[in-house]
Parts: sequence; structure tokens; C-alpha cells
Amino acid sequence: MELETLMNDFAAKVGLDELKPDNEGVYSIAFDNIAVAFMEDKENERMIVYAPIAQKPAEGADKLAETLLATNYIFEATNGATIALNLEEGAYVLQNSYDLIRLDIEEFLSKIEAFVNKAEDLRNLIEDFRPVAEATIAEAEESFAEMNEAEDFIRV
Repeated sequence: MELETLMNDFAAKVGLDELKPDNEGVYSIAFDNIAVAFMEDKENERMIVYAPIAQKPAEGADKLAETLLATNYIFEATNGATIALNLEEGAYVLQNSYDLIRLDIEEFLSKIEAFVNKAEDLRNLIEDFRPVAEATIAEAEESFAEMNEAEDFIRV
């Protein structure tokens, strides 16, 4: 299945108009307070999903990074996703990829629900890191607000 078809099936399932990607082919959807981006790796027939979960804090970043890396170990605490650091934006990101060939709308809904729930859990873990991560959540919310204002951003 192509990502465009999957996104349109999703839109129909939740009662939205057809979803459109941005100029780079990325679909952006907000689930509660988690902004999730979807893009297609056509060469490998995979859907890549990612969500910014928090900005890297100015202080205490080493300890926070250690904690986040520990959640990556054998993907135990991430449901198969990976936490990464987007150096360009200085943000921690949860990311995963799924085989588009075998993905139907029901499996998509299940996987995305689990992904969003994990992103919320990790955001809460970072929030519990206060005062080390005091500015982190505010910066993530600002980033979310900026994404939310974008023309091609879809809210569910």
C-alpha cells in the first residue's frame, strides 16, 4: 500500500477530508498534544513515523540522554521505536518505520495509537526530569505550536 492511500483511508476512517502532504511529501497530524509526521521511503516500501518529544535541555542533557538511551535498549521501553536526537533542531524525537506492503488501516491505527501513547509516556518521563528539563517541555510546546500554525498541518 502507498502512504497516500493509507493516509486517505485514515482520513475516511476518522471523518476528515483527504489529507495532503507538504512539499516534501510529509503528512503532519496532531494526536492530542503529540505532533506526528509520516513520510514514505519508497525505495524500501516503508512508512517512517516520527514525533518530536522534547527539546534538548541546556543543563543536565547528559543525564537525560543516558535515561533516554536506556529506554532504547532492546526496544523494551519504546515498543520497537527509537529515540533519536535531531541535531539540527536540538530536539529528542521518537521514530519508527513500518512495512507498507503488509500495513492495512486497522494495523495502522493500532500501531499509531501505540506510538503516540509511547511518545506521551516519554514526554512525561522528560517532564519528571525537572528541574533539569525545566525548559524542555516549554520549548517542545512552542515547537508544537509552530507546527500547529503551519498551513499543511492536520488536527485530529
